[in-house]
Amino acid sequence: MKFLTFEQIKQQVREYCSFSLGKELIDELTPVFGTLTATLENRRSADALKLCVKYGPMPFYGVKDIRKACAAALKGATLSASELLSCADHFRGVSTVRHYMSKAESGFEAIRELTGSLIYNGDVQNKIESCIGPYGDVLDSASPKLKSIRKQRVSTDAELNKEAQRFVSQNSSKLQDTIITMRNDRIVVMAK
Repeated sequence: MKFLTFEQIKQQVREYCSFSLGKELIDELTPVFGTLTATLENRRSADALKLCVKYGPMPFYGVKDIRKACAAALKGATLSASELLSCADHFRGVSTVRHYMSKAESGFEAIRELTGSLIYNGDVQNKIESCIGPYGDVLDSASPKLKSIRKQRVSTDAELNKEAQRFVSQNSSKLQDTIITMRNDRIVVMAK
């Protein structure tokens, strides 16, 4: 007869974790000997299995470990675009988990206890998504001032291009080519 050690069981369970925080929590697990705690965890496992059989696996897509970003923000740090997008993804994922649980019939209290503790902030999610694009670019809608600056820049670039075209047309006999290029953020023409 072959026996499994606690560490082997943890390793097998860890392989089914879909996200880093779950894996970290599995790694930190220690054996539980209290009857109350063991009974609660067994009920959670049974409820989770019933939920999966009846409604399919719980959709954890988007749920991320945002503890470092939240801790940094609480200390007044400025978060990067990718950190902000991770926060928005997390809130979207929490919303999906809550929606999944709202479709489940009554019962499953041991799981509802866990999913009910997930914090969702739709306002923060919407604000992030209105300011940061899906690829981490800061959108014009991030602030009226940014929108104004970018609009002014486009207008200035158009004026520079128009002036360069006028210069080329007035001095075409002195130029080797009428092509206008940019080098080191400067307009360049080829003189003879």
